[in-house]
Amino acid sequence: MAYTDWMISGPKNASCNCNYGCPCEFRAIPTNDVCEGLEAHRIDEGWFGEVHLDGIIIGARYRWPGPVHEGKGTVQGFISQHASEEQRNALFTIFDGNEQEPTTAFSIYGSTIET
Repeated sequence: MAYTDWMISGPKNASCNCNYGCPCEFRAIPTNDVCEGLEAHRIDEGWFGEVHLDGIIIGARYRWPGPVHEGKGTVQGFISQHASEEQRNALFTIFDGNEQEPTTAFSIYGSTIET
């Protein structure tokens, strides 16, 4: 299978409801029974094939009813309103994780998302 060359770079902020170090990322039980988090990422430099992604801000809200590795997660994504349809489609493809290389954080976490 041929993959589209892509890259995103820029500052990312994330937070979750667990204790420092986020046990959920290490196959442990969430601190507060459920795992909930938010993140935002400003793409200072990025592309997906020929589509430039510079200047777009993306974010997501996550929730798992238990440990992340047990799945059944829910995610709601956000993309800057100034992004074009082509840019949004490129970002959806990257974040979906199913159409790109299977070893990115997007595909690993994506495999735990149900909704």
